[in-house]
Amino acid sequence: MTDRRTLAIDFTQETSVLDVYPDKPLLSSKDLSWQGIHLGYYCQPPHETPEYRPKQ
Repeated sequence: MTDRRTLAIDFTQETSVLDVYPDKPLLSSKDLSWQGIHLGYYCQPPHETPEYRPKQ
């Protein structure tokens, strides 16, 4: 059973990822029209992440 406080994150959606990471990716495949492939390169400052589970 999943805890209701655990975030469900869709890593293909940049706005959803920002619920976990404070900064946007440095590089992203978002605008490349790759079918079914998403790539993001992140470099984050020290921070605490909430508990989450990926949808993928």
